[in-house]
Amino acid sequence: MFVDNSFAKNNVERKEKIYINSVAIVVGAVNMWNSPDSPENTGVQTPFEWLKRLCKTVRNRLDNF
Repeated sequence: MFVDNSFAKNNVERKEKIYINSVAIVVGAVNMWNSPDSPENTGVQTPFEWLKRLCKTVRNRLDNF
């Protein structure tokens, strides 16, 4: 009897990509918050504005995924 595991394998690979992208988004967000020279941080920034920009970045990354 032959069992095709390609679906399970593809599912694992997809989850790995999601985890890697999630880590990249969080690292990028922390760098964006901490970098005073970043173009995004030229003005006074509230946590809400930062979170709004982070959500926009995540949405764009997921659209490209």
